[in-house]
Amino acid sequence: MVRDDRVQPCSATADKTEMTGSAILCAAVLAAVPVGQQQTPDGLYLKLAGSFVLQQDADLFSVGGVPLSATLDFDTGFGGQAGVGYTFAWASGPSVSVEFEYSFRTVEIEEVSAPPLILPATGQNESHSLMLNVIGSIDIVGGLGVYAGGGLGVAITNSDLTVDLGGGGFVSFPGDTDTTFAWQAMGGVQYAFGAHFVLYSGVRFFDAGTVEFETFQSDNSSISIEIGLRYYF
Repeated sequence: MVRDDRVQPCSATADKTEMTGSAILCAAVLAAVPVGQQQTPDGLYLKLAGSFVLQQDADLFSVGGVPLSATLDFDTGFGGQAGVGYTFAWASGPSVSVEFEYSFRTVEIEEVSAPPLILPATGQNESHSLMLNVIGSIDIVGGLGVYAGGGLGVAITNSDLTVDLGGGGFVSFPGDTDTTFAWQAMGGVQYAFGAHFVLYSGVRFFDAGTVEFETFQSDNSSISIEIGLRYYF
């Protein structure tokens, strides 16, 4: 459903002189005010998005139950989101969307830094989350707008780690899973086109707190650059 801010047609008068003056004035107003300017749709929607994930360096608090001061470094990963939501919109002012979202993120572990040592490492860190988001948006001009919001939910993180000790030696920590509270914040730009579509792109910060596996503990947060599409019914 799309809001319609079109100017209503000017009414004619019985007097020809007044009619001519009204016609000129009406033409001037219609020339100055956009007719049927595209705005963000409202109502029920579905969304899909993909993202590049910049996993933040993670503090490695312990390994095998032994306290440790080290850092896990990651390669750039990827992720995706899917969700369903509802946008509440008014004739003027911001729109507010409430949505339920599933997302995943996966990155490869690159190395473990424990000064003065930097050890090559392999492994994968993967998170699946279910979030409830509230997002506000403002139309600027011609379908272009900006948005910002945040969400709360839960994250299920699984990870494994193998560290290269050099000289052919390795130490491996089997994969494990932990469920934690998660929160996120996002913002970006969006563009409404047609009667049903909104294209958006932005930045998202995601934090799943400290994950505690059987063999090691570390924190889990990331910054994602995303692009997605919402379809309104």
